[in-house]
Amino acid sequence: QKWNENYGPGENGYREVLTKMYKDSIMPACVGAPWPKQFVDVQGPPGFDAFHELIFIDEMSRCGSGGVTWGFLGGITIGLPPVIHFGSEELKRRVV
Repeated sequence: QKWNENYGPGENGYREVLTKMYKDSIMPACVGAPWPKQFVDVQGPPGFDAFHELIFIDEMSRCGSGGVTWGFLGGITIGLPPVIHFGSEELKRRVV
């Protein structure tokens, strides 16, 4: 708790970082191409594909901490794509 107060992103830090990633057109890169246009108003670069997603994740990993990388990307890259592609409309509305 002391570390988080002095150095951490704060109480809403995770949400704030994800929001910034979304606004900077980074967050949709986590769910694979094509970007889910019905859920995002930020469009990705033309020609973005799985190779670019791999580069994105590799660059995120440069921080040198698997905990940081998976803290920000783990649930989104593993859990969100199945919801987007196979979830009910109610589930998509609540989660995405």
